Amino acid sequence: MKLMNARFDDDFQLEMMKAASRADALVVFNRLFDSTAGVAYGGPELSDRNRRVLARLTPGASPGIPELCGTGNINSGRMIVEYAVRGCSSVQLHTFFQLPLEEYPATGGSRTQRALHVLLFDPRDGLIAVMLEREARGQLERRGGELCFLDLLPFPDANHPR
Repeated sequence: MKLMNARFDDDFQLEMMKAASRADALVVFNRLFDSTAGVAYGGPELSDRNRRVLARLTPGASPGIPELCGTGNINSGRMIVEYAVRGCSSVQLHTFFQLPLEEYPATGGSRTQRALHVLLFDPRDGLIAVMLEREARGQLERRGGELCFLDLLPFPDANHPR
């Protein structure tokens, strides 16, 4: 179930998550709305709010919250990790796949291939680089010689054992 960003406060967002806790998964939270301009938008304000709300979930104290999929301003592997450490085991990308081809560092491949390439392999903000940073700081450990994305989640469960 996709939860939208309501024009109410952060507490309301958490209440929506609790009310939707019987869903198999929640996409959290799509778009902000500017009533003056009459448009919905994303960007840094959206990801700031989403991450602020998700940070209020407490491991073990937020029972019943289903699988989470983050959305909003996902333009780097670093942002993917920011959502993961707040409980999102996956993310949705929309706008990042719509950039002009010259915006991606890769010079070959489809738009999707170029977008995924930078999200994963950017030497500073790619998913792999950020996971290696976390390993170096002692915030992520290898299992069987590998770094595992789901080990970024703050609360393991039956779906994501460590």
